[in-house]
Amino acid sequence: MFAARIVLPKTMGMPPSIPPHIDQPLLIRFLDGEATPEEQQQVETWAAADPRHQRYLEEMALLWQNSAWAK
Repeated sequence: MFAARIVLPKTMGMPPSIPPHIDQPLLIRFLDGEATPEEQQQVETWAAADPRHQRYLEEMALLWQNSAWAK
């Protein structure tokens, strides 16, 4: 049986704790493409406010894409 192996960059691992001021269900809706335009703007504004937020969003998006690919 072949098992897929995903290699993440060394800077990635377990996601860091969620930076302040973002709702986890909102972030999931955003990553899943189900956020309303207002919610999309909220996430984009949050990400633009701090480089740590942007980095977290990018890491979560990569993990989200890889998990969808693995299904």
